[in-house]
Amino acid sequence: MEIQLIKADEDDCETIHRMQRAAFEALLAKYQDYETSPAAETLAQVRARFASPQTDHYFIMLRSERVGCIRINNLPDDVCRLSSLFIMPDYRGKGYAQEAMRQVELLYPRAARWRLDTIKQETKLCYLYEKMGYRQTGAQTNVRDGMDIVDYAKQGARMEYKTRQYPLFSACGLNCGLCPRYYTAGVSRCPGCAGEGFSAVHPACGVLSCCRKNGLEHCCFCAQFPCKRYDGADQSDSFITHQNQLRDFEKAKRVGIAAYMAELDEKIRLLTALLHTYDDGRRKSLFCTAVNLLELADIRAVVERLANSVEDDAPPKEKAEAAVRLIGELAEVKGISLKLRKRVK
Repeated sequence: MEIQLIKADEDDCETIHRMQRAAFEALLAKYQDYETSPAAETLAQVRARFASPQTDHYFIMLRSERVGCIRINNLPDDVCRLSSLFIMPDYRGKGYAQEAMRQVELLYPRAARWRLDTIKQETKLCYLYEKMGYRQTGAQTNVRDGMDIVDYAKQGARMEYKTRQYPLFSACGLNCGLCPRYYTAGVSRCPGCAGEGFSAVHPACGVLSCCRKNGLEHCCFCAQFPCKRYDGADQSDSFITHQNQLRDFEKAKRVGIAAYMAELDEKIRLLTALLHTYDDGRRKSLFCTAVNLLELADIRAVVERLANSVEDDAPPKEKAEAAVRLIGELAEVKGISLKLRKRVK
């Protein structure tokens, strides 16, 4: 299932506040629980939780769409509390909540026990948590007539992913070494597929779990490939283009993984040169997409033409415009769109 958990930060408070109000407004209207409902919380309350070092917030992402959120509290004695989980109304009933719960548990491999609570009268919610292995502890609190909060708990799985030797070509066929997040500074930087520190920013992945189970580094070498997971995989993009995802797998199988990685390393070298010399702070995504989609010889030719036609001391904006112009002209000749595509609902 193509969902991922992306850690949120303080700059996302307003977005999370807006999303949770929309997600919980129906329950608030039903129970009128203005003192406890997330739909009635103020922005200040949301900000206060971000100030706690024991609390982590994640967006539930479907490609580039934020379809929900999940909040975890780290408690003493290796206990994690799933304090909040919601899926936006348009995306419910598709299994995203279950997958988010599976992934977030992988993010906290040392958790010996998980806790949560929910409204007893919401039988679908109770069924979901019980399906995921939670059991009622017996603790129950009456909020108002017709509304009780019940406590759930389950044992932790204590699972971890092994760091991959070459994280720049992902298990699912994406060129992580050509992704904008690989070149991002700070806590949101991604080290590539199961690279060092991967779980801190891009925690769990169903593809990695499946590959680990089958003893594989890449899905394309599985006897079941392409499975349903890849239905429409190359039809929309996330932070990185997916246009060539399946084609790159085919190429890797045809030329061999070692040869494919050698070519990818050369593309990474050329992309690094573009970013270092011709990025004025606004071209990272474009350069990453172009190097991903254009052939190696074409990218090499662009970099050589730029080196021969643009003065070293030219203003950053002038250098960037020259690079964008050459890349755009080449992409047009090749019939390649360099725009990232949103998922069609």
